[in-house]
Amino acid sequence: MNDGSGERHWPLLAVAVGGVLLALGFSSVGWAGGPPRSGSAVGARGDAYGKLGVMSFNVCGGICRHGEVASTARFVARVATERGVGVVLLQELCYSQFRQVRSLLARRGFSGRFEAQTRSPACANDDTRHGTGFGVAVLVRGHITHSVVDHLPTSPGVEHRVLLGVTTTIAGRPTFVAGVHLSPSPRETLREQLGAVERFVRSRSGHPAIVGGDFNTVPGDPALEPMFARFTELDETRARNSEMGDLPTFAAKKIDYVFLSRFVEPQASTVATAMSDHRVLLGTATATAATAAADSTPGIGVASVAWDRRPG
Repeated sequence: MNDGSGERHWPLLAVAVGGVLLALGFSSVGWAGGPPRSGSAVGARGDAYGKLGVMSFNVCGGICRHGEVASTARFVARVATERGVGVVLLQELCYSQFRQVRSLLARRGFSGRFEAQTRSPACANDDTRHGTGFGVAVLVRGHITHSVVDHLPTSPGVEHRVLLGVTTTIAGRPTFVAGVHLSPSPRETLREQLGAVERFVRSRSGHPAIVGGDFNTVPGDPALEPMFARFTELDETRARNSEMGDLPTFAAKKIDYVFLSRFVEPQASTVATAMSDHRVLLGTATATAATAAADSTPGIGVASVAWDRRPG
C-alpha cells in the first residue's frame, strides 16, 4: 500500500488473526514462525556482544490509518517494547505519526530520524500542526552520531524514493542502520533503485550494518541477489531459500527484508495486524565477541546530514 502523488496503490488487505486483542483496541496480532527469542534480546545500547532485536514495518499510515496518530504510534511502540527491539525501521509513515512514535520510544532511550518521500493529504486528517510529510523513519535505542539521505533514481511523477541511514553504536561497535521503501513497479525504476541501494551499502558490508524495509520485490528477483550475496537476511535459512519460508510480509509474498552484516544467528518472525496490509517483520541477531573486537575502531564513513526540519 502506498500513498503519494502519482503513486500506485496496493489493494487494502485487512488481516485479522486469532488470539487475544491488544489493549489498543483496534488490532489483533499473531506470531508466524514462532516469536523471536526475547529473553536475551537487548537494544542497541544493550549488553556487549548480546542479541539485538530488529523490527521493520510498513505502517500504511496514510491509506490504512488515514493519518491517525495516537493508536498507530502506540501499536508500533508497544510491539517494539514488548519484543525487546533496539532497531526500528518504518515505512509509509506520516511525520506526525513518527513524532509520536519517537516520543513514546524516547522514554526507553531511542532516538530517530525521518525523511519525507512525498506529501499525503491524509497526514493532516488527525494532526494539522506538522504538515503532510510522508516517508520513512529509522529509530535506534541509543545515540545517533551521523545521518545520511541518499536520493534514489525515481521516475518523474511518482513518489520520490530515498535511503535514510544513521550511524549508532551497537554492542560497542559503530553500526550503520538504513531504511528504504522502494517503488512497487519496474516502470517506476525499481530495478535502478535496487542497484543504487546495493552500491550505496556495498562498502559497508564488511562492517556492522543493518539495511531493511519494504523492497517491493520477492527474494527470487535477480536484482535482489547482490544484497543476498553481501548480507545475511533476517529470514534467510542456511539453505539460502528464504523465499520458500512461511513468513510472508505482504499477502502471500515476502517483500520486506532486514539485511545484516557482522551479525550471526538471525531468527525471524512476523506479526499480523488489521491496521496495515503488511505484517511486522521482527527478529534477533547476535553480535559476537570476535566480530565486536575486530570492529571496535570508530567511523565507517557515513556523511553527516542533519535532519530536524518539519517536512510537508
